[in-house]
Amino acid sequence: MAIIIKKKAAVMAKAPEPLVEPRKPAPEPRRATERTPFDQLPIATSAQQMFDNPGQYRAPEPRDCTFCGHPYAFPCDGKSDRCMNAKFVRGETV
Repeated sequence: MAIIIKKKAAVMAKAPEPLVEPRKPAPEPRRATERTPFDQLPIATSAQQMFDNPGQYRAPEPRDCTFCGHPYAFPCDGKSDRCMNAKFVRGETV
């Protein structure tokens, strides 16, 4: 007795569903831009201005704080409540 094998054309024509989602294309890499030489960058007037705009300002030359005598780029001269050296000189408890 002969065995008849019938293939279903509709099942064979349909591609199987992918098991994982295909990867998204990688974003375009950023290209280097023309940079200003470091010595030509403007000097920041405060530390906040320098940290808000990275790469656009440079720190001034350090000078000694008139209150504690330590060199800082942006000394507070004892006016800041967050300056640990000023608290020590004033005798405040930390």
